Amino acid sequence: VNGKRWVSPLTLEDLPDLVMTADITERGTFVPPEATGSHGPSGLVSGPRFATPEELGVVGSNIGRLDGSVVFELTAELEEFAAAELGDVTGYWLDTDSYENP
Repeated sequence: VNGKRWVSPLTLEDLPDLVMTADITERGTFVPPEATGSHGPSGLVSGPRFATPEELGVVGSNIGRLDGSVVFELTAELEEFAAAELGDVTGYWLDTDSYENP
């Protein structure tokens, strides 16, 4: 989305705050055709294919970093990024500093 790309850590010497893993918060998924988030008011939530995390009631996401830390970030801190170069599936991730904008 908007030319943003995720920077994948390649060595342990890379920046310690680079994102290694995160809970899935996405929209546009084809099978099943829905949007999902791990941390709604009562746990996992899903809804219409193009619903935003806010529309689903997603509270936030766990983010695992290269340094081994895991933090819970609120939905307001997440940004939408394309899951692939082509297609409608997008994911919500943290830290614009952990992504490069070509």
